[in-house]
Amino acid sequence: MTRSPDRQSDPAPSDTDLMAYADGQLSGAARARVEAHLAEHPDAAARVDEFRAQSAALDKLFPADEAHARTRALARQISSGQTRRPARSPAWQALTASVLLALGAAGGWTLNDRLAPEPVDAVALVDDAIAAHRLYAAEVLHPVEVGAESEAHLVGWLSKRLGADLRVPDLAASGYRLVGGRLLPGDTGAAAQFMYENAGGHRVTVYAMTGPTGQLAAFQYLEKDGLGGIYWQDDTLRYAVIGALPRDGLTGIATEIYRQLI
Repeated sequence: MTRSPDRQSDPAPSDTDLMAYADGQLSGAARARVEAHLAEHPDAAARVDEFRAQSAALDKLFPADEAHARTRALARQISSGQTRRPARSPAWQALTASVLLALGAAGGWTLNDRLAPEPVDAVALVDDAIAAHRLYAAEVLHPVEVGAESEAHLVGWLSKRLGADLRVPDLAASGYRLVGGRLLPGDTGAAAQFMYENAGGHRVTVYAMTGPTGQLAAFQYLEKDGLGGIYWQDDTLRYAVIGALPRDGLTGIATEIYRQLI
């Protein structure tokens, strides 16, 4: 007698799957698999409720239609050269951060194709950033090439190698200090990695490399082998923030970095 496949042998849905389900982006077998898992795992069902609540709060704060309209307008301004580095007033920073978070926080790995004429391989970039984090964040003696005591030299050197104006975010408010940084090979050229550490010895890294100019990509989240990564792109650079943190904690750090860089 042929036995039916054991549903419990299927891998548990990832946070990305749960977010897609919460946003109504799954159908067919994928949706049925998640619903079967939720029926047997109250913790996962609570996670879905949390994602829905976050999306509702973001939509109430900044409705999605308005967010898309404002971000498309900003993308057109950048592409036409009307603005390159807007004035960093607190109001402008809050507005732009809200736009990106409203577009990206609930969308998982859905790229905003209205902003980028050619798709950006965010997954590949975050994979590279995660691999670099895994290699160097565990290093005790030589985690960086240039230490924080030579920050000015580090920023100048990496900016020259990438051909872009890099800045080092201050993460003291999040409890992290700069350890230093290094030069890395990227998929389309040189990449930079900045490493931070908190009082407990936990490290997060910021990975940056150049990308197509005049394009924007909202916050996108990827989780792989216990490490989370948040990606976004501004008018000059692509970024990924990597760490073994819950998504909310990593998003908070990424948002602080974004607000300092715009």
